Amino acid sequence: MSDSQEHNTELSEEEQADFEAELQEAYADIEATHAVDTQKGFENVVVVDNIPIVDESKRQRLVERLRQIFDKAGAGIDEDRIAMPWDDAAGTNKGYVFWCSFPTFS
Repeated sequence: MSDSQEHNTELSEEEQADFEAELQEAYADIEATHAVDTQKGFENVVVVDNIPIVDESKRQRLVERLRQIFDKAGAGIDEDRIAMPWDDAAGTNKGYVFWCSFPTFS
């Protein structure tokens, strides 16, 4: 690229300022559209690892036992907030669960 062509691609200070303002506005729109709700972020997910690996017939019993343990610790859980990854090939859980907790503010 010759010097004259290279010079034509440079922006003036005013054009550069306008360009940066457009970028800031675009980023603000993207942030507003894709902002993470802090009540549903990863800070509200508990991973419980090394739970017993069970088949479908014992799944409900395991969930009930987990609920008892959490209740005893003062952190009751609802079954619909437990995600238990499943190994379809083996027909068992994978040995861990995700508990999604969304705190309530009074």
